[in-house]
Parts: sequence; structure tokens; C-alpha cells
Amino acid sequence: AEYMGVLYTMATSQHAVITFKKDTPERWGCLFTGDSEGCRTTPPYTVHQREHGFTEIRVPVPTSIGMADTEILIDVTTLTIHIQSHPSITRHLPPHVHAKRTQSTWALADSCLIISMATEEAGRDGEFIPTRPLGDLTAFFLEDDDPFLVLAVASAVLFMEEGQSFCSKTELSVAAQNYLGILDGTAAPPPLPLKAQQAPKIDYTRPHLWSQTSTEVTLTIPAPSTATVKLTSHFVEVSWALHSIHQKLFKPIIVDESYWNYDAGAVALTLTKIEATEWAHLG
Repeated sequence: AEYMGVLYTMATSQHAVITFKKDTPERWGCLFTGDSEGCRTTPPYTVHQREHGFTEIRVPVPTSIGMADTEILIDVTTLTIHIQSHPSITRHLPPHVHAKRTQSTWALADSCLIISMATEEAGRDGEFIPTRPLGDLTAFFLEDDDPFLVLAVASAVLFMEEGQSFCSKTELSVAAQNYLGILDGTAAPPPLPLKAQQAPKIDYTRPHLWSQTSTEVTLTIPAPSTATVKLTSHFVEVSWALHSIHQKLFKPIIVDESYWNYDAGAVALTLTKIEATEWAHLG
């Protein structure tokens, strides 16, 4: 959903409160995509990639929690964490990353549930390879995406209004401190995040573009980077938010040899034909 603006903010010693004006009157079942009905998915987590092929997720838990109080569900594109007496956490992997349950492990240590999730990413040739060690990640799951630094801006505004009663200045993130400098006039506006600079304006009404060789079909469908893709031998499905595109194919494809990536406001798919013949039309 979209909002029309911030009405007001306030802070207490333990909470930050931001009130938004919605652009439509219906009730929201949750605030963020992936949240449980009626509440924010806490406790928080951190994400780290320190070795090839593995992504580590750390979830702080009370010392009273044991392994019998937790349940971890991992499939190719989704991680779900159940912790006794806590709301469930469901997070979705980016379209170019897959998880492997059989090689993933988890344990409790230092008041944290530590999940070592085996992960692989799409390579240049479409084959999946072990993920690269990128260190500490501030945005890994689709629900973590914050290209316009909403949390940093909100933190800076709350600090300006509430000062030390909100938090100490050193506790603000680097992005929040940069924006605070803009608010108090001590710093020039920082450049937009790279992702925000490159985010294209997408026209979802554009027709699908396709071309072919004797062995492959190349299909381009306008869609955001959060779109998910599902292939079967006779169909292509691209979906995001409330949108879903179902494209029937003229002839069957080899799903395991087909691949896709996100490029300039569209999903670009390369589909491998079962029969090396020319298609009269797409579907």
C-alpha cells in the first residue's frame, strides 16, 4: 500500500512512533510484506555472508528458549522462523538467490538463533553457483529492501524532535547521521542510493517482447525487481504485489535449462525449446 505523508512522530524511552496517513480507507492486516496479521515480525535479525555458499541469519532470543522451542522452514525461495511466544518471521529471497534446505543448519548460541543457510545465486550463464561472501548485509531479503532510506530518515527526524530521549547520536546509523546533517544544515544532501538512482520508471502496459533462435526463446516482461518467476513446460508466470502475468507458450520448454534475470525494469527470460523448431507465435 502507499501512504500520503507523515502526520507526526514521537518517541519514548523504549519506542519510536510514526503515524502515516493512508491513501485508501481500508483496514491493513499488517504493516510490512511478510508480517503476521496484526503485528510486526520481531525479534529482529542480522544477515552475514562470510563464506562461499552460505548466508548466516542471527535472531536474538531469550535465554529461556531452547531448540525444542524453535522451528525453521526453508524452501528454495522462502525462510520461515517459528519461535515459541514470538510472532513467526517469514522472509523471501531475492529472485536471483536460491536456498538449499538439506545443506542448511541452525543452532542456539550466545542468546541467538543462528541459521547457516546454504545459498546459491544465478551466474552469468544462468547456472546457479555458491553465493559470494559479501560480509554484513543491511538488505538481503525482499522485505529488507529500503532503497530510499525510510528508516534512516525516520530516525533522523525523531532524533531532531526528541534528542537524547530517543537515542544517542552515536547510535544512529551512518545514513541517519548523514540525513541529520541535512536537517540541521551542517551537511550537504548525500547522493541517492545507487539502487534508487538506477530504479527505472516501469510502464507495465508495455507489450511483452520476444525473439527466438532455433533452440531458444527470449522473452522480456515489464516487472519490478521484487517480481517472482515460475516456469512450467507450457507456462511462464511473473507475479508481484497484486499483479500476476500468465503467459502460455506455443510449445513446451526445458525448465531446468531455462533461466531469467532482472534488467532495466523488466524480467528477461531465456527459454530453452524441447524441439529445435521455429515457433509461429509466442503462445
